[in-house]
Amino acid sequence: MARQPTMAVSLVESNPQPSGLQLVNSYKTNRMGDPHDLVELATQVQKADEFTRANATNRLQTIAEQIKFLQEQARKVLVEAKRDAELHHAACNFKKIPGKIYYLYKRQSGQTYFSMLSPTEWGPTCPHEFLGAYRLEYDMSWTPSDKIQQRDDDISTIDTTIDRLLNTKEAITWAADKTKPDYQD
Repeated sequence: MARQPTMAVSLVESNPQPSGLQLVNSYKTNRMGDPHDLVELATQVQKADEFTRANATNRLQTIAEQIKFLQEQARKVLVEAKRDAELHHAACNFKKIPGKIYYLYKRQSGQTYFSMLSPTEWGPTCPHEFLGAYRLEYDMSWTPSDKIQQRDDDISTIDTTIDRLLNTKEAITWAADKTKPDYQD
């Protein structure tokens, strides 16, 4: 067990006559008390220091966990942005419309391109390697076909929550109060 550093306990300086007035009996306030009182005081100061350190450590640990979470979120955003940029640069001979699903293929030359035809529509005559299906979103991001249902469910949940909030009497009252003009000078 590590040895605790020696603590210095500060006592209030005595002044027998502050501002020229004797307020208390100096004999009772300046006499030496029980030495155990000083030990107890030092123990309390040490415990307070330990609790302060523990509280700071706990709060910093929470912040560190939040930083890790945010770093992971940032990594995901960058990966998705890179994927979206690569998909936007794939060759395409038609106008892409948000909300539609497009199929990505790769030629033997290495060129990637979008097609409106799925591998099943091509059948056994599909001339190139199929890389995946993606839906173009209205914000111009791309959603892989295996994540479309999850994204739709998430958006539906958000829309339901917003509708519920906007249709409550409290939300309407709150919005009305916030939009009242303030004529006070």
